Amino acid sequence: MTKFSPSQILIPLFCFGACSISIAENVPLTLLARTGTVPPGRADNYRLDDIYPPIVGRDGSIAFQAVVSYLPLNHPANPVPRLSGTPMFYIGTPQNLVWSNATQIPVDTPANTTHRLLTIPTINTSGQFFGRMIYTTILSGGSTQTDYGYSTGSNTAAPQLVYRTDISPVEFPSYTLFPLNNIGAEHNLNDSGQVTFRCRIGVSGQDTTTGIFTKTASGVLTQVARTSQPATATVPTFRLLGEPATTDNGTIIFAATTPTDSYYTIWSRSPAGALVPLVQPGLAAPTSTPNEVFTSPYGRYQLAVSADGTTAFAATYGAPGQPDKHGVFIGTPGNLTQVLPPVLAPGMSYTNTAEPTSDTIRLNDNGTLIFKTTSFGYINGSFISGGAIVARYQGVIAPVVSYGDQAPGTPAGVTFVDFDRYESALNNRDEIVFRAQVQGPGVTFGTNSAGYWTTNLATGVTRLIVRDSDILATGPGTTNTARIFYSDSLEGTGRFLSRGGGSGGQFSDTGRFVFKVRYQSAASSVADGDFAVFSADLTSAPLSGLAQWRMTNYGSVENSGAGADLAVPGPDTLPNLVRYALGLQAGENGATDGTAPRVALQEIGGTTYPVLSFIYDPAATGVRLAVSIGTDLGAMSWQEGNVYVGTALSPTNPVSTELTRITLSDGRLAITVRGNTPVTSLTRQFIRLSAASVTP
Repeated sequence: MTKFSPSQILIPLFCFGACSISIAENVPLTLLARTGTVPPGRADNYRLDDIYPPIVGRDGSIAFQAVVSYLPLNHPANPVPRLSGTPMFYIGTPQNLVWSNATQIPVDTPANTTHRLLTIPTINTSGQFFGRMIYTTILSGGSTQTDYGYSTGSNTAAPQLVYRTDISPVEFPSYTLFPLNNIGAEHNLNDSGQVTFRCRIGVSGQDTTTGIFTKTASGVLTQVARTSQPATATVPTFRLLGEPATTDNGTIIFAATTPTDSYYTIWSRSPAGALVPLVQPGLAAPTSTPNEVFTSPYGRYQLAVSADGTTAFAATYGAPGQPDKHGVFIGTPGNLTQVLPPVLAPGMSYTNTAEPTSDTIRLNDNGTLIFKTTSFGYINGSFISGGAIVARYQGVIAPVVSYGDQAPGTPAGVTFVDFDRYESALNNRDEIVFRAQVQGPGVTFGTNSAGYWTTNLATGVTRLIVRDSDILATGPGTTNTARIFYSDSLEGTGRFLSRGGGSGGQFSDTGRFVFKVRYQSAASSVADGDFAVFSADLTSAPLSGLAQWRMTNYGSVENSGAGADLAVPGPDTLPNLVRYALGLQAGENGATDGTAPRVALQEIGGTTYPVLSFIYDPAATGVRLAVSIGTDLGAMSWQEGNVYVGTALSPTNPVSTELTRITLSDGRLAITVRGNTPVTSLTRQFIRLSAASVTP
């Protein structure tokens, strides 16, 4: 049974254009911000000039930075901003982004200093962030002094100083701390407010060294490690320090080398402050083969840790005089176990279990672990190579996706050919997001060969989130159809954060994934430099077609406001429900691109009939499109002819007849219908399209 809405929407016969959303698997996407548009929370005379890659906290709170320009009110079309380069910071949810001006924020001491937010790499579940700051002090005579440092803060609390280059920490009065290379790295902030960071240390009369420090929520700064100083009473000095990882229970994990050992040792610092090696060259490896020891632990840059301090890492190991093997291990100091990869076919062997860095390893608080493997071998005399993303889930180790698998959301024969070793993420709901390359029919490398997919380990279902060259809605007020363009698109934060605990990254425990794209207009063959950030809520129930269309175009599924069925978003006077039925987006002007519905007279068998040609999207679920003919504009004269709901063929009727139906490249249908009454039989005839929302 089909229930009709009480209102019918008539389609005025204006010109309208063609655009469809090719986001496969019905994953809800929400446009958060796009350059060239009015930023969230600002007046119409402001525009976004640039957007930094977004992050999302474990609770789904989104944060990103943007540069905002001001346009003179009297000249809103003036492309030259009067005031530009103002950094803004946004935090919140897709429907409620709160902005703050990140410049000229007073600092308590000295009074003539302000600070400006530059980088926010981490956010925890309470919305607290940890970021790199630049401080500007106005000196006597009007000159300025610029310093760097780190602060914590939120959208409701003023930033709190962690350290600053021109102010020695109270706990270390002889130290001057500098951000390493003046570049904010992926620092740590756990859910109790503890922060950990790596920086350079300057001490008068000494060579500059590198250190790792941690600061608790109570404000006490503690040194965890420092190069040129002994690691412990029995261990030589540290030579190089890698990025640290901090867990919710306060355990700190980092990698380091010593002057006598070029390989990295992974160290663990307990919440009580005890520093012990987790793994180091020569340590017995927990394998089933006698006399095997670790030879080269990985993990200088990223370490996968869970909230309780359990650490996963990759390493090479082997017996003396034997070739090294690659392996994945997990545990705590003195309690490590090996994660054995899946059994391969006879004749196949692994070339890598995890890549030669631990960037492919992800571990959540449930003990679920994922990593990438590659393999090769000879089967029946033929050389075979392969690769997979492997998961250890509820005690079972098996591939999640493998080279050669059909890529969901793509045409038959399009298969996975590679998985990005950096861009994969695992949340505490045992959901995975990964970036992959595909090959097969219709795939052009560098154009539509990359995308993001998601897998739910509980259900085993893999879905496409977005793929290069997919068409993304631009939202109301924009003029271009936009496609993701490979060379600059799908821009992440570089490496996804692999740590557990309170780290922020691009994937939350609520199933929210955020990403940045670069647009290519339909009329251009190159990326146009327009950027946007999107949110994909992967654990949400799939939206209906009409609800998804509203969410994509207006950020809400409600039939109200700008997204209401009867609302008219553009100058072509086509209401929203009509646009949806015809496969149009809110920002398109259907009156200017030469694809309008056309009324004409056509002679068929020596008799002239009224003819209506239009485009219909059979994927537009929840809407009914009908052709009607009347002798006047009064409601009683209209007689309904051909009807279109979903993919069903229009039934035969006495009022009109479908003449042609052509499937377009984007899946829509170009349809021509004639009235069954010759024009010579009546004084006048009217022909129209009507759209109505329906509920199955």
